[in-house]
Amino acid sequence: MTLTPRNPYFEILKGGLTPFDRFVSRGDIKDQIDVPTPRGDLDKRVMEAIDRIAGDGVSLSIPILGVAGSGKTHAYHALKDKERSLADPNWTIIYIPSPPSAIRILFHVYTCIANEFPGFIDIVSKNLIERFHPRWIGEDNTIDGVIKRAATFYPAEFHDPIAMLVAYGLSEDKHKKTLARRWIFGEGIDEREFEDLGIHSVIEEDETGLAMIRLITEYLLIDGEGPGAPKRHKIMVFFFDEFESPFKIQGAEAEAKFIDTLNRIFKEVGHFLLIAAVLTEVWEKILGMFDDPFKARMQSLLELVPFTFEDVKSLIVASEEQFWKANDMPPPEDMLFPLNEAVLKHVFDRTHGNPRETIKLTRILTEKIVNGDLSIDDITGNGKPKDAATQAALDEKATKEVEEFLTREVLAFDVNASNVIYAFLKGLQEIAFVHHPEENPPIPQFEFRFSSVDGKEKTVGALLELPIGNAAFDVPAIKTFDRSAGVAAFYCAKRLDEGMKAKKFSRAVMVIPESTGGEKLQYILESNPGLAVFRINHAQAETIVKTALDPDMRLSRIVYEMTNLVMNWNIEFEE
Repeated sequence: MTLTPRNPYFEILKGGLTPFDRFVSRGDIKDQIDVPTPRGDLDKRVMEAIDRIAGDGVSLSIPILGVAGSGKTHAYHALKDKERSLADPNWTIIYIPSPPSAIRILFHVYTCIANEFPGFIDIVSKNLIERFHPRWIGEDNTIDGVIKRAATFYPAEFHDPIAMLVAYGLSEDKHKKTLARRWIFGEGIDEREFEDLGIHSVIEEDETGLAMIRLITEYLLIDGEGPGAPKRHKIMVFFFDEFESPFKIQGAEAEAKFIDTLNRIFKEVGHFLLIAAVLTEVWEKILGMFDDPFKARMQSLLELVPFTFEDVKSLIVASEEQFWKANDMPPPEDMLFPLNEAVLKHVFDRTHGNPRETIKLTRILTEKIVNGDLSIDDITGNGKPKDAATQAALDEKATKEVEEFLTREVLAFDVNASNVIYAFLKGLQEIAFVHHPEENPPIPQFEFRFSSVDGKEKTVGALLELPIGNAAFDVPAIKTFDRSAGVAAFYCAKRLDEGMKAKKFSRAVMVIPESTGGEKLQYILESNPGLAVFRINHAQAETIVKTALDPDMRLSRIVYEMTNLVMNWNIEFEE
């Protein structure tokens, strides 16, 4: 089949879409075609690990190694599809994108559970209440009675998670039930609502978040496999993607903090499987950071393998079939149209079977053929150029464009509190380097821990050691900057205020959603002039993250404004 203006297949391709437009798999966007070769026996290994955990409750881990584009994220989607295909699986897989910085990892893990598997609340609440509901006449069967009975079995940090799960399951007051649900899912609650709940912590705090994760894994019980069979645990499978992100972006210290948190989860939480997708080249460095208990539960690693040439052909044909079906067209007679096997061989030789790069290069070559920039003969070297110089220039131009396309990585970071903290401070360092090169660039200490005046350990997002006095920087743990941070903003301000009173830093800056209010928050701000507030909306938060983390983008005005506030500078932003 040839490409001509009258060819209907040509007209569709000329419209700008190709069968290969999706070439980067993300946690929220899956590749539509599954070629299982690269992941080997991962599916079998995961099922074996789940069976072991179901038997003894001891958590395990499986490391998956591969180069960039080898199919690590795609492996998650394949496992998720497997879960969906089962009628009543005793496991569920949760995608956990690795944050670029090691900030509030426990809250990050918990948020991923809540977002991807919100149904846990009904299962966990029901099972917790069933265990601690009174069985004898005369026992206190009120909500407070059940909470008190359950809380005696756990450390103090479990009280509020238990209280909210019980209130959600037993309360006949719809308003209180709704408030309990909002607290459990880390949604905004104002000061008055918080007081109505009668609790004293927020889910973003490490101890509270870890307690909730433990309760989830302990009480995530489903019906047994047969009539009258005892309940069984539904195993949580945590798929950590881009496991090395803190290491790549911030270095070994950040990765060590990240690993320390995972070591702690392994020590205290049962009934889960952790799958760690890691770049091959950094695995040995990361492995040395795990403690012995973690290593003892680590299964043999699995390394993803490249596509074979037959895999490449299978992928292209399957992509073509799906594409033409979506366009209400019967597949063309030649299922490699507008390419041929010689072009695919060229692709395979260039990408060495790397799944992502295979799709990238196939897409760009398809576009160039459709647009008339290249012919199949140009690609495969079978053409007859007018002269050697013309052919050399064409080869150089095509090679440069392809290499740029292959090496360009897509930066996709969620806009959350942790990423705003890291992105802003990274932008601040860049501004300091350009505008104040005579000074040492400020080095932030992320997740800065300190003891308050009353001896309690507190943590703020980051600390900057500066000649003009140390400054702290923090953002409430929130899902979006388009809604009020509620009581989370008050707790954030309170931490910063306590740090200044303990003389750990002399001033602080807090970034909050622009709609955030509250009497208690306002009181702290008015009583502490060293605590400054910067209010932003979600679009501005997105701009901070995007411009600071993408090396090809210019820092935005808002990053300059925040830098001036933190550093007491007056650098003008040039349009």
